[in-house]
Amino acid sequence: GVMIPYRSAAADRATARELLLLSRYLLVSGFADLVIYSMDRVILAAFKGAAAVGLYEGAVRPQNLLRLLHGTLVLTVSPIAAGFRADDDAWRARQLMIRGIRYVLAIVTPVAVVLIVLSSSILDVWLGQKYTPAAGALRILAAYWLVAGNTGVAASMLLAAGRVRPLAVIAWIAAAGNLAIALPLTAMLGLNGVALGITIPQLLTLPWFMRIALREFDVRLA
Repeated sequence: GVMIPYRSAAADRATARELLLLSRYLLVSGFADLVIYSMDRVILAAFKGAAAVGLYEGAVRPQNLLRLLHGTLVLTVSPIAAGFRADDDAWRARQLMIRGIRYVLAIVTPVAVVLIVLSSSILDVWLGQKYTPAAGALRILAAYWLVAGNTGVAASMLLAAGRVRPLAVIAWIAAAGNLAIALPLTAMLGLNGVALGITIPQLLTLPWFMRIALREFDVRLA
């Protein structure tokens, strides 16, 4: 018996324009992620054959576990950050960023370290000994999250602040860098080249990303 109220006056053009602009940049960022994780398989198949793509899946799937864990932890940050921004509560927003990053790192880092140290054993037990050559790529991808664990909370807070354009720009710079690095390195290093193609651009854009986030929420790097 609960009625859902609807007011046609609330659906004004300014609000619709703002939502469409926000959605456009989020869509663009999503396409960048698709390019990174789809084109790498195409590049790997072109240089090393379809069998190498199978090995690559053995390295990517545990890394996807880290991505999922990280994404789940930062999922609720945006609405909280939006509330603090609406209340003009800069102090709590700073505390959210500082403590949130620390809490996420405290959870993500041990999982990443386990994947780095036990990569060969995990792949052997999970998929069989023929997948252990993917251990090096798994180490590289998991090691990236020792640094990338700093980004999720800040990215969600920037989203709540409406700063989606720089997020989209950084995402596409990383995607372009991924293609530029993965093409030569895959030919030379195989699976490890693909993994480096993913991690190196992300690490190179991290200082720029953190500079934007720290300035936006008045947080010092120290």
